[in-house]
Amino acid sequence: MINLPLVFKTYQDVKNNLAYWTFVILVAMTLTFYYIVLGPTYRQAIDKFVQSLSSSPIYSALWLSTLTLFESFVAVCLIHIFQIHDNVYDKLIVKWREKFDVEFILPKLTEQISYALPKNFLDYAIRYRYKFMKPYYDLVGDGKPGIADNTRVRFYERVTGYWVTQLNEIFILLFLIMTSFYVIFLDTSLTLQTFASLVLVLVGLGLLNRGFVRMAQQATAQATLDEIEEILAKSENLPKLQEQYKKLCAEHKI
Repeated sequence: MINLPLVFKTYQDVKNNLAYWTFVILVAMTLTFYYIVLGPTYRQAIDKFVQSLSSSPIYSALWLSTLTLFESFVAVCLIHIFQIHDNVYDKLIVKWREKFDVEFILPKLTEQISYALPKNFLDYAIRYRYKFMKPYYDLVGDGKPGIADNTRVRFYERVTGYWVTQLNEIFILLFLIMTSFYVIFLDTSLTLQTFASLVLVLVGLGLLNRGFVRMAQQATAQATLDEIEEILAKSENLPKLQEQYKKLCAEHKI
């Protein structure tokens, strides 16, 4: 279900918020490409097509609705199906979540039961990260009893900020590549000065976004630590975690 923006009760809400933001970015990219990058020949062809529809308000509304629906559809597919913010960009290129899981979450989560685990526990946790993270997600996932709803909402707010920075970076790089390809291979009418200015703006936005990335990572780490502290504060959770991890170690013959 698609909820209103800025709702953070479930992971589905997080993805909805990211889809909304992706739609905003796509619209901004479309307008920037049309008004700044697109050459006169292509722009005149588009203008002529739009003017041919302007004689009929119905056709104009239909064209605008189709364009909006298309960009909305692309945004939903990118986030809900391909999950480019996590399963593509972060997983394949940035790899922050992978390091965060094995270097922050698992050591903090198992600190109080480390005496009962093998010394090479974390080495196997890296290799089988999905399985070794499952006890954690069984406690903090939507509707799970390990943490309070407010704690989960605060985490979702912070991690949404991180994924927004990842989307920003993806589309800054994509727009830079698209623009360069267009100028080099399709249309040389864009002046060198305009192209250089656009590249400088994109690079500046990328550097600014890098600062936001670090801030978002720190905020996510603090929200995650709050979750773990709340989990460990419940005495019944430690025996469960110890049992689950000892079982995982036995399965992998650690």
